[in-house]
Amino acid sequence: MASSPESRFTFGSDPSPEISAYLRQKQMRPAFRHTEVWGEEHAYAFTVAKAVQADVLTAIHDSLQTAIDKGVPYEAWARNLKPELKRLGWWGDAVEMADPATGEVKPRELGTPRRLRTIYSANLRSARAAGQWERGQRTKAVLPFYLYQLGPSERHRPEHIGKEGVVRPVDDPLWATWFPPNGWGCKCWLRQITKAEAERRGVTPAFDVPTTTFSRTRDDGSTERVTVPVGIDPGWASNPGLNRASTLMTNMTMKLRRLRGK
Repeated sequence: MASSPESRFTFGSDPSPEISAYLRQKQMRPAFRHTEVWGEEHAYAFTVAKAVQADVLTAIHDSLQTAIDKGVPYEAWARNLKPELKRLGWWGDAVEMADPATGEVKPRELGTPRRLRTIYSANLRSARAAGQWERGQRTKAVLPFYLYQLGPSERHRPEHIGKEGVVRPVDDPLWATWFPPNGWGCKCWLRQITKAEAERRGVTPAFDVPTTTFSRTRDDGSTERVTVPVGIDPGWASNPGLNRASTLMTNMTMKLRRLRGK
């Protein structure tokens, strides 16, 4: 039987420090809905929908950190994590849980093989993206362009197909939102290329990215209309590395202000 894409998706035994640091510096953020934590918040908050218990969220986070640091493939990661989730009562698709916004109690899907695969893929790909952006900032004098490429998925979103072959500078505003992964299960990726290759391929002229609106519901029941690029799943229109750098800068600024105030 052929192995799944996730089973082959590892970082090897020695991941770059940027990739490893992305998940490690996050704070636990229990949430009922995946829309509770949004966009750039993912740069500093770790969350898993329905993982409202701190010990459950910590167990998932720590296992993912080990997977990144040691290059653990999906099958081994899931096999090791499942007994712990069972012990904590976070396994199965018929666990009674109340919606914090409405108080409605009904069976909710918690830990299942399908959910674990989504959690593993989304977090490892986001960590890789953060590391790629940070490396890109260091090497853009030599490799000043990104080339958008499709991944190994059998089916691609039409808007992602439309981005295949796009060549834009590393610091182009496009990459603030269209920096893969661009949705659940998205396997698109960017390749950093030289100026010579960019000119040979042809630099894509700047273009407008169409947007639409989405109603985001939070755990307290409040809603807001948010703008998202067409073709990017709601909540994924962000650049993990850029957001992490922005968060680190903000934290440093706040720390300096506190020190000056003493």
